[in-house]
Amino acid sequence: MPRRLPRSLAAVAALLAFASAAFAATSAVSVTPASGSGRSPAGGSFTFVFHDDTDFHNITAVSMDISSASLPTACFVYLRLSDSQLYLYDPAAGFTTSVTLGDPASPVQRNTMCAVDPARSSVSGSGADLTVHLAVAFEATLAVNHPGTYDVQMLPYPTAPAG
Repeated sequence: MPRRLPRSLAAVAALLAFASAAFAATSAVSVTPASGSGRSPAGGSFTFVFHDDTDFHNITAVSMDISSASLPTACFVYLRLSDSQLYLYDPAAGFTTSVTLGDPASPVQRNTMCAVDPARSSVSGSGADLTVHLAVAFEATLAVNHPGTYDVQMLPYPTAPAG
């Protein structure tokens, strides 16, 4: 006969199972361009695609990080989807004040490595896919002080379970 967990541990186990399923249902699909050189990507922006097995509305936020082993979080962007608030991380000072993605009045966000233009950036969704167009330019000091290959990492954050 299987042994039953005490009620509180059973609740924790259920929550962990739900969270595992929620994260399994969301994924980072692609980034374009996937590689390149120079101070800005081809076309002046990156396109990130995220997916949720049920509906893109189940993704509450996304993060995108363009960095290298020698320079983690060089251009780390967090986007809260409920109000399209964009935050750029500055390794020296923390997150910038939020700006609204797609708003022509939102100022360009800068750190020492990159600049993100929220007015030329956008977010949209259809069905299970969420697409983020991010207008990025890299500062000249990035290539001079930190030459080499950079990686792009992206992560969707699913809706948290209620309760």
